[in-house]
Amino acid sequence: MQLAELDAHRHTAATRSGEVSYIDIGNGPVALFVHGIATNAYLWRHVIDALTAQRRCIAVDLPLHGSSPVTDGQDLSLAALAGGLNDFCDALGLSSIDLVANDTGGAIAQIFAARHPERLATLTLTNCDTADNLPPDDFKPMIELARQGNLAPSAVAMAEDLDTGAQVAFGSAYEHLDRADRDVLRSYLDPCFGTLERARQFERLLVSLDAGDLHAVTPQLNGLGVPTLLVWGHHPRRHPRGHRRRRTAVLPGGTSHGSRPAPAAALGRRRRRSPDRPRLTRPADTCTQHASSRLTHGGRARASGRPGATG
Repeated sequence: MQLAELDAHRHTAATRSGEVSYIDIGNGPVALFVHGIATNAYLWRHVIDALTAQRRCIAVDLPLHGSSPVTDGQDLSLAALAGGLNDFCDALGLSSIDLVANDTGGAIAQIFAARHPERLATLTLTNCDTADNLPPDDFKPMIELARQGNLAPSAVAMAEDLDTGAQVAFGSAYEHLDRADRDVLRSYLDPCFGTLERARQFERLLVSLDAGDLHAVTPQLNGLGVPTLLVWGHHPRRHPRGHRRRRTAVLPGGTSHGSRPAPAAALGRRRRRSPDRPRLTRPADTCTQHASSRLTHGGRARASGRPGATG
């Protein structure tokens, strides 16, 4: 799906936590997508393209990302961002949500799910932060630079050259960074590093990351009864597969899968028990065939007949 087509479905919601820019496209039960640090709603464009006939796909831009603003002094902790996601759901009147999240968005989604399980139909986490992997080891030097106030100047200079900035920011996350859409990469970098002021806000975001926010909701996650799918790529560096297995042990409704690094839709089926759904991995900008093929070959036909499902 082209960016212009997505932006034709872009809206802004005024919430208690501030303005939120989001994409809202498709028909059916709501699938809500949450991206991670230094990306935005465009991350999910290929998955959305495969799902619009079956789901109302809503992809948010987190504060400081995409087209969502950030204000001085705004709380950027994981707990506050999860609260902002709930405020967003209140503003749009969303319930019975298929929540799908990646990277730091997965940490936000875990807190949201623990605090507001009544809003969820299903939960899908792809390569994301967990309580015992926040921040990931290879991300700690960047956070230390942010803590010292030394990240922002170098990040602004780095982002001036797209190739250099993309390699530093995303080289470890994409299997084929050279195939990524350059307009998308620029849309990731500019909101976070386009000016020194925005880069200072990004520093503040990094320093706000605290595993304690996830540890605090572990008891609630232990009791989460929502069907949950966890899918990790074959060779993740930032989010090792052992963390997926441990998170599965925390989430009683969890089903765990390893998968090749190509996006696939996990939302073709909505079962309250044993969520036998297609696999969804980190939605990088490569290989989208799995998404459409898994949906085409049986997702909707075997959907649950529970109220609200349109499968």
